Amino acid sequence: MRRRIALGGALLLVFLGKGVQAAESDADKSKSVITLENAWNQAEEQHDWVALKLLLAEEFVYTDYDGRFMHRDEWLKKVKDVPKQWNFRALVNVVQDARAYGNTVVVTDVGQHQMWEAQYYKHEDPRSLITSGGLGTMGFALPAAIGAKVARPEAEVWVVVGDGGFQMTMCELATIVQENLKINIAIINNGFLGMVRQWQEFFYERNYQATPLLNPDFANMAEAYGIRNAKVTERSQVVPAVQAARQHDGPMLLNFHVEQEDTVYPMVAAGAALHEMIRRPSPIVETAADE
Repeated sequence: MRRRIALGGALLLVFLGKGVQAAESDADKSKSVITLENAWNQAEEQHDWVALKLLLAEEFVYTDYDGRFMHRDEWLKKVKDVPKQWNFRALVNVVQDARAYGNTVVVTDVGQHQMWEAQYYKHEDPRSLITSGGLGTMGFALPAAIGAKVARPEAEVWVVVGDGGFQMTMCELATIVQENLKINIAIINNGFLGMVRQWQEFFYERNYQATPLLNPDFANMAEAYGIRNAKVTERSQVVPAVQAARQHDGPMLLNFHVEQEDTVYPMVAAGAALHEMIRRPSPIVETAADE
């Protein structure tokens, strides 16, 4: 049996975020119309650094110097010469750190993968994450992604779902095929109901009751519906699998076999105060053996 992906779902979400980074097309550049005056006013009046980061992450900016498009780097050089009272270096640092993931919508189910998505996937656009939040509705992701794709057919839609939640609404694969929807599905497969398993590990001496899962072969199931699929068991396979899903013109299911006892941190036990939260015991150190 091939070794599972070493660092589990959290690492996978980092790779997934990098994998869905989209390049800006020529058609999109015409939409990046931002006046210098508006950018400055937003920074000064609202101190909204997140919004400004989004604005300045655009590769091409419409300037009011001479009414033409110029490359962002050229625009930043010009802006440095504009006297302002606040620290422009802070703005430049924000811009240089910006990562735009394009027109992508991520839909999560409920569980550990939901927490990892929120922690490790960098959302740069509003309404780009659809999740059931604290309502805890397992099985939410797949049908919700269908709704997201129908509502926004131009968007790249990804389902991030655990192996437990996926089985609750996996019949919706038929709907995806029937309606010819381009949806990418990433199953974070650890063989457990992971969030409950984590509590059993921490507080019940690993007495794993009703949390281990007997899963079907998700790849074969996708194949039965005519959906392209891939099984991922090693870290080196993650990025190629994500790229293949993005390039395929139809739906694709990726079955990621991850570490079974990976944990979400930080964690607050029932009845505990926030200052008593359980933090990651030690930093993750990657070695050549993890590749």
